[in-house]
Amino acid sequence: MSSNAGCRSELATVASRDGGSAVCRPRKRQSFGRLPIREIIVFLLAICIADLPFTYAMTLNIGVPIKIYEAMLPLLCFFLVGHVCFSDRLPFRMKKADRQVAVTVVLFCLFYTVSYLFGLPRIAGQMSTLPEWFAGRFNPYLASSLRVVQVVGNAILFVMIIVYERGRLPLFIRAWLIGACLSAFYTWYSIGSSLSGHEPILLPGMTGDLSESLIIGALGRTIPRSGTFLEGNFAGPYMLLSALLAFSLHSIQKRWYLPCIAWFLWATVFLTFSTIPIVCALVIPIVVSAMKLRHLKPIEKRMLLVYVAVVLLIIGCTQLFSAPIIKEVVAYKVFGPPDDNPVIALSMAERRDFIQAGFRIFREFPVLGVGPSNYGLFFEKYSEVAGLGFGRKMIANNVYVELLAEAGVVGLVAFLIFGFLIIGRFLRDSRGERLGLFIGFGFVSLFLMFNAFPTFAVAYVWVFFAFGTLFPSVQAKDLPRV
Repeated sequence: MSSNAGCRSELATVASRDGGSAVCRPRKRQSFGRLPIREIIVFLLAICIADLPFTYAMTLNIGVPIKIYEAMLPLLCFFLVGHVCFSDRLPFRMKKADRQVAVTVVLFCLFYTVSYLFGLPRIAGQMSTLPEWFAGRFNPYLASSLRVVQVVGNAILFVMIIVYERGRLPLFIRAWLIGACLSAFYTWYSIGSSLSGHEPILLPGMTGDLSESLIIGALGRTIPRSGTFLEGNFAGPYMLLSALLAFSLHSIQKRWYLPCIAWFLWATVFLTFSTIPIVCALVIPIVVSAMKLRHLKPIEKRMLLVYVAVVLLIIGCTQLFSAPIIKEVVAYKVFGPPDDNPVIALSMAERRDFIQAGFRIFREFPVLGVGPSNYGLFFEKYSEVAGLGFGRKMIANNVYVELLAEAGVVGLVAFLIFGFLIIGRFLRDSRGERLGLFIGFGFVSLFLMFNAFPTFAVAYVWVFFAFGTLFPSVQAKDLPRV
């Protein structure tokens, strides 16, 4: 028997050349006292991922809403430093492809921080030209600083998920789907309560009314469309990505409840009245089925025909019925703004002016932009619609325009390289055609939704990017049994 045959998994075999024998020596425990650091970090990461949809509900408002996962990031960093200090080897070992993505994220954060530093003097110059109401209501220095902290925090979350995955991707996906289901249940409950004439119970952190997340129309009542998010434009993409994750798991692990979860989240997308997610939710099943048409069973082909018929029926109903919720919402999403509706026409004019103002800002500050969260500060100067931004701090509502205006060409290129590295690696290394199909649709949908998305500094976007980075290296047998 060899001298190290009795070593257990917790022991590290260290060869000692004195006398030519190998010695079994206990590996240094990576812990604070009796607490295992790695397990603590993984547990905290899972909580952060489950909390991602609770950006309006379950928050602490101290002038700005503090989310649970944001409050936990300093604790995660504390344990990360402890892991580095108390470990006999650094925890930052990762594959070459993962390391390239992580380095790109670090470079993007560096460029974004440089843009912030160059933007500080521009804030002072622009503030002197703004009306008193703007200076009294907003603190541009604080807003810009918080945006940098938010982006860097998301980047830390992204890197830590990659570093500490090590076979724990199942746990992280379970946490995502748990949070998605809780958020979706609350969305259905709040809409059902509103339609029945009852005020829904507000979760902690939500204001006394739902005025910031309402859509007017159905049965003469107001209905909330964003659930646990502040806006439906945040809720729609999240529910779509969650459904695609659930479909991906079902494609390789035939669990009967996974399609139920996926279709439940898929249906919730339509309750957010968010345009691009709804279009993607309508189109993706048709495209997937068309790609697999030769392999579909007869019953699946009939279900596809029924689905197409339902989609066409919904579109046709917009011309047959005059209920406000259909005419004002569904018809607008499908056919565009009617000429006789000045409110919707103004909304479209706003969106065009947001984009055009962003390009004008970029032309004057092409390299590093005007600094994080400063688009609204410069909007009045570059807008062609008089008084459009009065009383409000405007946003570009387009991620690409936001990055061009606030971080310049350097920031936009760094962000696109980061995204393309993930997509390129995914397309190159993804195992399992059907698994890659659904996650691939998630990436395509996400980059399409960026054209009408409030900001890229949303944590669930970065976590989905982390999942896309990790999926290619995960074997089917290692995926979660949710």
